[in-house]
Amino acid sequence: MGIPHIKGIALMSVVDDVTRLLESGHITQEQLDAELKPEDLELLGESPMPTLWYSLASYGRLLDFLWTHEGNRDRDYLVKRGADAAERILASGIYAKVVETAEKWGGDQMAKAIIGFSKSFYDFMDWHLLGSLADDHFKIEVEEAEDYPEVAQIAAEGFMRVLMGRTAEAEVVVSSHRPASDRVVFELRRTG
Repeated sequence: MGIPHIKGIALMSVVDDVTRLLESGHITQEQLDAELKPEDLELLGESPMPTLWYSLASYGRLLDFLWTHEGNRDRDYLVKRGADAAERILASGIYAKVVETAEKWGGDQMAKAIIGFSKSFYDFMDWHLLGSLADDHFKIEVEEAEDYPEVAQIAAEGFMRVLMGRTAEAEVVVSSHRPASDRVVFELRRTG
């Protein structure tokens, strides 16, 4: 496998938020220079293009930087970032037809849409749906995930919660764990 990448659409808000913290004086250039790699800093000088591929490692380090300096290492910060990303995608209309179809056909279709989004955001990893939302509990398993940053994994929980909430007719609780270094399992449970 080559170097793993992430689509620019997922990187854009991370770059924007690190830049915002720098411009507001919340962080300094010295902190950026000390904690990030030169290739990460190069991304801050450009506006990522939504459809281009970018280094997943840089994305992970930038998101981890935000988690430290804006989120105070609070897990909920990352979950909220993922939820906000899902809301932005829904508001953009880019994937409107996919979401509309999933809403029409129910939770399992939305889970398949989430897998489709994930496959379009990352150029590695293998995503599988295990079970059915009809059972009020199912899993999404991700294989070949050794390079998947923990910060992205946690943010994905919020992303999935928002999208699944569109079809579940109840709140959906999402958690994740890494049973092996190259495998991640997301567990989704409908409550109520």
